[in-house]
Amino acid sequence: MKLSYCYVVLFSLITMVFAGCGGSGGGAGGGQGLNGSITVIATPTGSVVNATATYSNPTATNLIGVPITFSAHIGSQTFPLGTFNTNNSGAVNVSFSPAAFNGTQTITIVASTGNLSNFASIVMSGRTLTVTPPANLTLTTTQAVGTAIPFTIPPAQGFVTITDPFTNVLDSHSITIAGLPVSSNPSDTLTLVSSTTTTNSGGTAVFPGANGTLIVPAIGAVETMTITWTVTDTVTGLIGTGVTTVTLTKTS
Repeated sequence: MKLSYCYVVLFSLITMVFAGCGGSGGGAGGGQGLNGSITVIATPTGSVVNATATYSNPTATNLIGVPITFSAHIGSQTFPLGTFNTNNSGAVNVSFSPAAFNGTQTITIVASTGNLSNFASIVMSGRTLTVTPPANLTLTTTQAVGTAIPFTIPPAQGFVTITDPFTNVLDSHSITIAGLPVSSNPSDTLTLVSSTTTTNSGGTAVFPGANGTLIVPAIGAVETMTITWTVTDTVTGLIGTGVTTVTLTKTS
């Protein structure tokens, strides 16, 4: 399956959660001249990335008030997430949702303070499109060689499935369908009942059906049509493919 996608520059920050308070009195010096280190942990949950940065210092016990600056890196783009102060354990948490994307993305969260920095990378799943092609057809005939034998590929549920962690609205996606038949006889035909279909509230769309003909081959030979379905979601730009094979054998 081929996926296509684009990057949206804007970030939608769902939440920014931070613990601790500002100021350097009695704390770790507000990030100036810091010793120790920073560790970063990041996890994806649906469309949200959660990250925790923890500052540690072997010579200090009260680690409140250290300013930690966060940023997210996706591809060649960098998105600032803000600066927040640690709690008395030296930890601070952020949560955010990147703009909707197709396929998968590697997202790197960087946390820094003073001359200390560290990062964590995650692979996050975005929008996907899956094609479940109609079942293969196997036909036999006793008609004369060269006769055009009609066939029907009936409508089928679950032809296309859209998943989208960024929204619950999955219905009314207009899906375009193209069927490319390849067979040994140029007189074989294929016609789609419709070149479009539409997703329902569950993100699935029905195959509208197709009709065609295969030319009867010699006795014992098999006439084969391989159909590659290419579907495009006009809402997300996602593209998927699937294959159905129709075969015809002359038995006598």
